[in-house]
Amino acid sequence: FAAWDEAYNELGSLGVLSIAATVNDHVDVDLEGDIPTGCSSEYLLTVTNSDNDGSLEYYSGIGLKSIDIAAPGTNILSTTSENSYYEMSGTSMSSPHVAAAALILSQLIANSKTKKVENSPSQVALHIKDVLLKSVNKKEHLKGKVLSGGILDLEKAIEYLREQLIKE
Repeated sequence: FAAWDEAYNELGSLGVLSIAATVNDHVDVDLEGDIPTGCSSEYLLTVTNSDNDGSLEYYSGIGLKSIDIAAPGTNILSTTSENSYYEMSGTSMSSPHVAAAALILSQLIANSKTKKVENSPSQVALHIKDVLLKSVNKKEHLKGKVLSGGILDLEKAIEYLREQLIKE
């Protein structure tokens, strides 16, 4: 996926952390492949679907190398093209949770006046990814299925980031 990786790397050099949903099928992406979650760019954070309790949904892709994190994506109220709301499920419902968490963390970093923002936007993107992955809510059943071994935990991510910013 060289062209895809190049695009994600170019965005990353500008400080953009891309978030991608994996396949809605019970396959190991490491073995079967998937676009975009099979890409190797470090500026890509890949997501699979869990229910609200953190259990992996049976139809969600896994991959210890290819899938970074799980996030709630089952029975999510979303907008439709008919100008209404509808409950939907799938990895595409999981990835916006991670994207929103990354946006919140980026605003905390920007408001902290840290020199990282001005001097190296690409490092800020990688830092946000690192914070999200290190602050997951670990789940035994996700070990060996996703890189982080857990589900998104925004509260822990904010606490972890604030501790780091205080140290700077």
